[in-house]
This record gives sequence, structure tokens and C-alpha cells, in this order.
Amino acid sequence: MEIIFDKTDDFSSLVAKDIKEMGPFLQYQQEFDLMRDQDHIQIAFAVQTIFQKLETMFVGLKDSFRLQLRNDADNWKLEVLLDPKVWYDWKRLPDGKLSKNDNDNAESFLKYVRDNFKQSPGSPSRLTDPEFRPCEHKLKSICDKITRYKCVFGHYEWECGARVSHKTNPNKVCEYYVLQERRKLCPDECTERNQCNFCLFEKNGFITVVRKERTRELELVPTLEYIQKGTAPHSNESTATWSVFWKTAKRYITLLKTLIPSAENPVERIVFNFGTWETEMDRDRNLLECHAHAHFWIFPQHVQHIPILFDHHQDLEDYMWINAQDLNFCIGSN
Repeated sequence: MEIIFDKTDDFSSLVAKDIKEMGPFLQYQQEFDLMRDQDHIQIAFAVQTIFQKLETMFVGLKDSFRLQLRNDADNWKLEVLLDPKVWYDWKRLPDGKLSKNDNDNAESFLKYVRDNFKQSPGSPSRLTDPEFRPCEHKLKSICDKITRYKCVFGHYEWECGARVSHKTNPNKVCEYYVLQERRKLCPDECTERNQCNFCLFEKNGFITVVRKERTRELELVPTLEYIQKGTAPHSNESTATWSVFWKTAKRYITLLKTLIPSAENPVERIVFNFGTWETEMDRDRNLLECHAHAHFWIFPQHVQHIPILFDHHQDLEDYMWINAQDLNFCIGSN
């Protein structure tokens, strides 16, 4: 995977930093200030460096992993969470135990989680609200012709349909869709002549999607038009190594800050899921990519100030804790 930079970016001075390994956990040894002018270039370069590192490791580790840029008092840490069970199976000796070095690395990860993260809550509940359920007719124009009553379900604003990589089906297309009834960040009823900054932002290639779950997160998604023009990449991997995405993330956070009375940064983490830890690829194990989407976790104290998250206060499952528990189980059962 080659890194994708904006033509105006100057990355000639970039130098890859060390990547610290703590068992099934990688951490880039440089912190970033996402809101600083040139750090979007540094972050894209660091993500590429981490992906290159993954290429040198056991191939099965790429079947499910998570990349996160985590906000720690406005110092952003770039981290990768690997599947602890796959990592343990890769590293264990014939007697089922880990070498002293691998065991020390695993213990360092467990200690890091205990010292820096709170216990993960239970699984998020699932919404069944009509606004999150697509109508069987997909398009409202078709539904209006067929349905005699007012349809209470959502209708497609667009469906991707881009060709995607698949192990067995060369004609497989992306089935990602966005509902036209989706919640929007725009706090007012804007018109074409009088649009707010949120509306103008969504005209530049990325839109906000609220998940079905009542969790405190937003998804930032490249639009169909942006992908069809060849302006934006389609997959998570290409997007995570695209400097324009991280520049867009900075603009997005700047907009979200205008909703917060204290003007604090409301974003806790920016997360990309890969492999079977991504929903669509979990449903179809032969799928090799999905429509790009980044998860923006919102700090609990700021959720109330973001109108489209009015009923999305539930905590997220923190996979730092989940992975630590899985790893601890693997070590303890052998």
C-alpha cells in the first residue's frame, strides 16, 4: 500500500520513528498535534510506516486489527490493536507457553491497559428506530409510487456500488448506503443560498453518519461522488494513509468544537477497523475491502452539546480492555 499525499504536501523531511511492540499492541513512538498545520502529513506517514511493519509480521494478524489515533490531553498517540488470540497462537512455543521476551511484552501491554484505561462497559444496545432502518424499496421515488401509506422507514440518499476486491467474486460491488433521512450536523434548516459551515463541509467530499447503536460516536464517510471522481480512495487502508483525510479530520474537529461551550476538543479517538473487526467484512469473510469510514469517539462530557447525538450517551466497548482480557485468558489457560 503506497502512501497517498496531497500534491501540495512537503514530506521530504519525514523520518520513520520506532514502533514500540507490547504483545498484540503497536505504538508509534511520536506523539502528534492533529490541530497543528503540518501534522496531518506526519500522521499519514506514520500510518504507512505501521502498515509496513505489519507486512513483516505473521500474515494472519492482518485478518483483524484496529488503528486508532487517541487524544491524550491534545497529544495524539497512534496505536494498533492486534487480535490477541492470533498473536498468542503465532508466538507460543510447542509447550503452549510464550518465550520470556514475548511474555514480558504481553505483560507490558496488560500493565499499560490497567494503568491507563478504565474497565470496558457491556455490549452497546441496538436501536430499532425507523430512521435507521432502510425501506425495502430503497429509493423514496419508487416507494412513493408503490406505497399507499406514508412510509416510516429510511430511503437511500445513495448506494456506493463501487467495484471492490473479493476473494471469489470478481464482480462484487460495495453495498454501503447512506439514508437521505440521516441525522445531519447542521443545527438549522439551511437553504441553498444560506448555508452554515456544517453544510458547506459536507459539500467537500465527506459526510457524517450516526450509527444505529446508542454509542457516543460519529462516522466520517467519503461520499459516492468523491470516490467516483477518483478524488478519494474507497478503502479504509487507503484512506488511513491519505494525508487529505487527516487534514479533513482536523477541519471536522474544528467544526465540532464550535458546538462545545468551552471550545474544547470533543474527540477522544479516531478509529479505523480492518478485516473481520469491520462489520461488512465480518459478514462476508471473502471481502477484502469495505467503504471507508472513520469512527470519531466523542468524550462523554461533550456528547450533550452535539445535537445529533442527543440519545447516544452509551459508552463504547473499549477494545484495549477487551484485548487485554483475551490475552490474559490465553496466558492463564496455558
